[in-house]
Amino acid sequence: MKSLKLKKMVKEKIGMIQKQTRKIFFDEFGGELNVQKTDIGVMWKALAWYQATYTSEDTFQSILSFPWIVADVLVILKKSTNVTRVSTLGLFLQKYYNEHKTNRTVKCQL
Repeated sequence: MKSLKLKKMVKEKIGMIQKQTRKIFFDEFGGELNVQKTDIGVMWKALAWYQATYTSEDTFQSILSFPWIVADVLVILKKSTNVTRVSTLGLFLQKYYNEHKTNRTVKCQL
């Protein structure tokens, strides 16, 4: 009985963390309801999250589920012809960095 309660509690907490993380992702764009997932800024940020997770030198330390909080955006990114035409990932990341370097603080209340 206790293990079922614990399992339910953990599942609820993970759901809350996922929801809050997704909210944080879209906050800089005015919220998820106020921006298209095909917006290039949204796709750049999803790509940056993915790259930050999966380009780690220590593969065993990767946060395997982190970027998948925005899986719907990653799917759009994968299918997008605009993104695949760009010759380097560095171009995306540099442009994203340049546009957002003045706002580096993220406020999170879990």
